[in-house]
Amino acid sequence: MEKERTVIHIEWKNGKEPKHEYFSSPSALYNEHDDKEIGISRPSFNNLICRQRKEGAPLEFQSASCIIRKGVLKTNERKE
Repeated sequence: MEKERTVIHIEWKNGKEPKHEYFSSPSALYNEHDDKEIGISRPSFNNLICRQRKEGAPLEFQSASCIIRKGVLKTNERKE
C-alpha cells in the first residue's frame, strides 16, 4: 500500500546553478529560513496555498529569490 507525505520544494534562484531544498512542512521550511529570505511570511504562504488548493491551481509561490512548490511524496509502506 502506498503512503503519501507532504513535500515542500524550494528552488533558490540566486547564483549560476539553482539550489534545491526539500522540507516536510511549511513549519520545517520556516524553521530553516526567515520571511525576508523567502519573500513571504508563513501565515501568508499558508493562506496562499489554501486558496490555490480550493481553486484547483498549482500549489506554488514565486518571489525574486525563490520558487516554492508544495506537493505529495509517494512512498512504499515498510514491511516488517
